[in-house]
Amino acid sequence: MSRSSSPIKFSSSSNSTTPTSPITSSSGSSTLMIQEWEKSTILTSKEEDFLYHLKNQSFSSFSTSLNTTTIHSNNDNNKKEEEEELIIDLLINKEINELKYINYQQQLQSYQDLSHKLIFKINNTLAIYDDLKEQYEIVCNKTNKLHLDCEKLVKETNELENIFKELENKLKNFEEFEELNQNLNASGSFEKIICQPSFISTLNRLDDAINFLSNHLDFKETTIYITKHKYLLSKALAQTRDYIMDQIKIVTENLFIKLKALLQNKNLSINNISKNSNSVTDRFLDELQENTLLFIDFKQNLEKIKNLIETLEGKSYRREYHVFLTDCLECYLQQRYNLLYLVVSNQLIYLFQTCLNNNSPSSINNNVVNGQVKGDLFIRNGCKYMIEIYLQEQLLFQYFFKDERKKSRFSLFMNNITNLLYERIRELIIKENRFDTLCNFIEILRNEILQDSLNNRMNNNTTIVNSTLNSVVLISFEPIVHAMIQDIQERLIYLTSFFISNEIAKYVPLQEDLDYPKKLLSTNNKRLLFENDTSLDDSHETIIDKEEESKKSYGQYLAWYPTLEWTLTLLSKLYKVLDVGVFEGLAQEAVTLCAASFIDASRKISEKSDALNGSLFLISHLLILLQELSYFKVSFTKTETTLDFSHLYEGISRFLKGQASFSVTSMIFDLLSQTRPRIIVSNVDSKKDLEKQLKLSCENFILNTVKYVADTCMTFIKKHNITNTSVQQDKNEHIYQEVLAVKKEMTEDIIDKLKYVNDLLPLYLKETKTITTLTQPIKHQLFSLYEQFLNIIKESKYLEEQRAELLSQLMTEESFKELINNQFTNAK
Repeated sequence: MSRSSSPIKFSSSSNSTTPTSPITSSSGSSTLMIQEWEKSTILTSKEEDFLYHLKNQSFSSFSTSLNTTTIHSNNDNNKKEEEEELIIDLLINKEINELKYINYQQQLQSYQDLSHKLIFKINNTLAIYDDLKEQYEIVCNKTNKLHLDCEKLVKETNELENIFKELENKLKNFEEFEELNQNLNASGSFEKIICQPSFISTLNRLDDAINFLSNHLDFKETTIYITKHKYLLSKALAQTRDYIMDQIKIVTENLFIKLKALLQNKNLSINNISKNSNSVTDRFLDELQENTLLFIDFKQNLEKIKNLIETLEGKSYRREYHVFLTDCLECYLQQRYNLLYLVVSNQLIYLFQTCLNNNSPSSINNNVVNGQVKGDLFIRNGCKYMIEIYLQEQLLFQYFFKDERKKSRFSLFMNNITNLLYERIRELIIKENRFDTLCNFIEILRNEILQDSLNNRMNNNTTIVNSTLNSVVLISFEPIVHAMIQDIQERLIYLTSFFISNEIAKYVPLQEDLDYPKKLLSTNNKRLLFENDTSLDDSHETIIDKEEESKKSYGQYLAWYPTLEWTLTLLSKLYKVLDVGVFEGLAQEAVTLCAASFIDASRKISEKSDALNGSLFLISHLLILLQELSYFKVSFTKTETTLDFSHLYEGISRFLKGQASFSVTSMIFDLLSQTRPRIIVSNVDSKKDLEKQLKLSCENFILNTVKYVADTCMTFIKKHNITNTSVQQDKNEHIYQEVLAVKKEMTEDIIDKLKYVNDLLPLYLKETKTITTLTQPIKHQLFSLYEQFLNIIKESKYLEEQRAELLSQLMTEESFKELINNQFTNAK
């Protein structure tokens, strides 16, 4: 039976004896044979399973089964034979393995002898290594000691060198004074010295020496050397300041002469501007040359002092540098003011003259009104020119002076320049008396200057690269623009108050102003003729669209009372340009006086024409005024605080009569306490007052209309009521005649009268809703009067004989209502 090779397992003893073959039937010998065989070899899995089976069975049962199998049949004998063959194969394999193990043991013994020889040689090598290591440690110790000694020497050498350099640096601040003095006082002009690159380094060395000496006052003779160094520095800075100021003055004088000659030629070209066809090109070239001299040449000529100014600015934290830098700054601003004043004042004069009628070219004549300067053109051009000057000057200033702390001084300097424009514009404002022009001034300053010119420059980085510069210009120039706007607003307030108190409140109407309803009829006829005019070709319609719109709006104003047109036009112009609080006060005053003028005109129209026209005039104008005022998002309420002295007379009378008190002190106290003025606070709402006046006017119109249509009927009813309550009685014939007169009025004459009323209503009132609101009460009043009239006829004891005849001739109440309704319906 074949099996795979398995690992070898040695027994505890090297000379193991061969076990006895287990060919015996006793259980003890079988067990001993299996145990010996198990100890001497390693079995395969199948062999281990077989041994496990044998162990689990008791040897007694094994012998019993063996005896039993002998007795059994031939099949059991075959099984027993197989088991015996397996045991024999196992024993044969064990003997073969033992021979292999013996050979392997001999081979291992030879390997052991070789290992002993190697160990001996390794021990000899380790002994030699230990000797070498000991010698290496001795050498390393000596080398480390040498290194430490060398490092110590190098450290001491470096310390000595540092001490030497420190002493040298400290002594340098004392020893180099003579060298610095010779450099600053060398032969030749100071201009040559200051232009050398070494001059700035000399100033820096002086500063460093002064700083060192100030921090080491314990050194010998330090105070003396500090004084010498400071004196030398002050002298150098003074000469630097004088050099910078001289250079600025020299450049300014040269440019001033050139600019003055250029401006004289420019003024001559302005006087001959209408004769010279190339005047625009020449003027452009003059302005270009002017800007070149004013900014570019000035900048290039002073390029050599830029580094000196930067040096002074870099050390301006020290008092000496700050003082001399301030002197240079003031000199710079003064010289720039001389140049700018010459150029800006001349340019403003030029802009002013180009707006004059007698000296302006044909292209500018449309900007002049009656030989006066058209201020909007001057304000627009002047502000834009001043902004450009401001920007260029700011760039030039920042090129030389970069210290942010100097911006406030520059702003004050530019305020003096911009005041030239402010004074010119203020002259125009004071002389201007037209509301349109003043309002146009404010719109230009707000929309074109503040929003467009300044804000666009703030947002457009392609035009001005430095956004910080734009913000400075906006902050600096904006207050001047606001000051101009405030001056214009003050002028507007003064003119508005004067106009309200003199033109609106004291307006004396002309005959054509009170010619109602003829004025309305003529206005409507003109409007109809204009709307029905078809003589214009289609090709001309687009050209005259704006003219048609203006004529239509103007035709609407023709029917208005002048004070209404003036008030609304004035408020519409002031609404956009004045502050809300100021506008509310002026609007409240204007509306109150305008309504008063309507009432006065209504009374005069009633006297001239009739009460109906007067009432409708007042109603229509109050409605228009209220409707137009609704577009103004402001309050027309004004709070007034007044002092009431009405009780003062009584208190003084009692005091003089001695009725106040017995003592003089008490009398004086009573006088002061009783005669104190009372504070009365009242709210005036012009809009509510207009609504109340409108309601009262409508009631008066309704009453006047009913009186006009049914005056005889009202008189008859009133007389009948008086007759019923008095002793006096009229004759039957007289009452009958009155009834006939009322009958004629309420049946025949009422048609013509209502037609007249219906013709008047559309003339004054344009909305059907308003007409219906007025006619409804009139109809109810007429219905009530006619009903009372019929009741009087039915109840009068003086008309018993004629009652049936009269009632048959009169209309019933339903017929009368239908007649009245038809009259007003046909009118619509």
